[in-house]
Amino acid sequence: MVFFCYIYSLGSEVPHMEALSCSSLGEAQARCRRMLDEHGAAVRAELFDDDQRVAIISRKDAYERRLQA
Repeated sequence: MVFFCYIYSLGSEVPHMEALSCSSLGEAQARCRRMLDEHGAAVRAELFDDDQRVAIISRKDAYERRLQA
């Protein structure tokens, strides 16, 4: 499956977009969380399956998951 991840950052109105080839929604969400960590100014990620938004991940959500792991 191909998902599309949009990373929104402070100071930019245009999100960074990456196509993610993943076998499941859970895998795509995990990759979005890692992308949030990699982009220092990122505040949230939105994950799409085709044109349907399937998840919104905030930096806080990604941080809390990392602490629990």
